[in-house]
Amino acid sequence: MSAAGTASPPGSRTSTNGCPRCHSTKPWGQNSWCPDCGYYPVVDRSAANGSSWADNLPELPQEEVEDDRSALQAIPVWFWIMLGGVVGVTIFSVVVRVALADDETLRGRVALTQLVIGLLTALTAHGVAAKFAMASDRRVNLNDVLLSWFNVWQPTISRLPDTCRRIWGMVWGCTAFLTAVTIIGGIDYSAPFRVHKAPDIKPMKLIGAVAGAAKAQAAKDGDPASLSEALGDLAGEVEELQNGELNGKSMEEALNELKDIDKDLNGLNVNPDDLPKPRMTLTCYIYGVVTDRKNVPRIFLFGANTTGQDQHVAEIAGENLPPDVYRKIVTRLYPAVRSESLIPTNRKGIWVEPIVNCRLSFADYGEDGTLKDVKYEAIVVEQPGRFQQSQREPQNVPTDRQASQY
Repeated sequence: MSAAGTASPPGSRTSTNGCPRCHSTKPWGQNSWCPDCGYYPVVDRSAANGSSWADNLPELPQEEVEDDRSALQAIPVWFWIMLGGVVGVTIFSVVVRVALADDETLRGRVALTQLVIGLLTALTAHGVAAKFAMASDRRVNLNDVLLSWFNVWQPTISRLPDTCRRIWGMVWGCTAFLTAVTIIGGIDYSAPFRVHKAPDIKPMKLIGAVAGAAKAQAAKDGDPASLSEALGDLAGEVEELQNGELNGKSMEEALNELKDIDKDLNGLNVNPDDLPKPRMTLTCYIYGVVTDRKNVPRIFLFGANTTGQDQHVAEIAGENLPPDVYRKIVTRLYPAVRSESLIPTNRKGIWVEPIVNCRLSFADYGEDGTLKDVKYEAIVVEQPGRFQQSQREPQNVPTDRQASQY
């Protein structure tokens, strides 16, 4: 009996055929395995059938093919599309900011619209991602939708590029929201919290149209008289100014209340210089109006004679006037537009005839003749056909002015 026959299990035919794996007839000697291929009959009894225990072992992973692409070439297409959308939204926001730099109202509306669209887009994408996450993992719940956004978006990110549309919506929506706030700007966040009533500015639409027509006509004809022609077309649409009286004190009454101030201080250790100075009053006329971008009057320019000649002395914002006074002044000035300012000034505005006089109170005169701490008191109606020049000192104002209030 050969060595192969000795090492072979009973009933096998390896003694005559040699090694059942490599069919080698080389003697095995004292070994229990084939010296050529290492066949061991006790371990691999199925070799006679052409199979081996090693056949059931997992295959070794194949060597990875080296990727010779550059970093830019390795970026997927969906990422480039997302980046292009971010750049596009940013450029649009910059263009809106530059184009509407002077029109803050319109710019704020565009910014608010973009903010709302971006927010809705981002929330919609997040909702779709949350629904997909809850369908993929039952551990995701509504709390994760609000608090754990990574758990919500992890299934979407793992399925890229099939789920790239959700990523686009989230990124583009957040970009639109942020650029609307930081780049476009102009959103009036305090508007919902305002409680005061804005003045009725319906007549202002007429003034804006008239001012534009007057300027266009004046530029075309080169004749100041054409301003009156432009205003005449809408003269019938203005309400007639009705007479009335406004609350207020005359200058004499205000001075009479202060004439006994020395008596009130008798017996007190008070320095009169430390007491607040009494306010003075002066009748001034409106010579110009400063409008906003919509041609709505916002500031009224007042002139008076405080240094020997007529000059600009004060300006009062329309919001600081009572609403009824504001409407009366605007209605009265509507047909009184002129081409040049009545007094020399470097200010810009719409110039009007000095047909509206107002009594203003102020704390003191400035070195240049202007009034300090000016406040409106009343509208003064002069005698017909008479225009009084204001004086520097209140006590020097002629007593025959016979002003009445309305």
